[in-house]
Amino acid sequence: MADVQGFLTTVTIDGTNVTAQFNDVALAFSKNVMMKPTMDGTGDAAKLTGQKSGTLTVSGQVDTVGFAGLNATWAKDTAVAFSVDIGDGATIDAGSYAGNVTLNSFAPEASAEDTWNVSISGDTDSVVYTAP
Repeated sequence: MADVQGFLTTVTIDGTNVTAQFNDVALAFSKNVMMKPTMDGTGDAAKLTGQKSGTLTVSGQVDTVGFAGLNATWAKDTAVAFSVDIGDGATIDAGSYAGNVTLNSFAPEASAEDTWNVSISGDTDSVVYTAP
């Protein structure tokens, strides 16, 4: 789990920088693991790793322009590119994650000041970590 709340981070979804709009970003990764026991039942069992998967979740507050952009991204039925660069904006201090995400959840909620509280998440594939 890579939860970067509280750190300056650049988040891009579908080619749009949404950094100013979100205050919580979480990436969670998993992979299937299958046990491979020995034939005679002795010794240490080996493990085979399978497909990797994960989730991307971002939430925060957007204005009406940002909300319209997120609606357009949500309407797509294909995976969209994303990147999460962890750093202070000028440098990437803790590396970056990039890949594709198929959005599966979009939860907008109107607030009192012409803004929307939004949470959007999806399933990731082909996520690549690049060290700083």
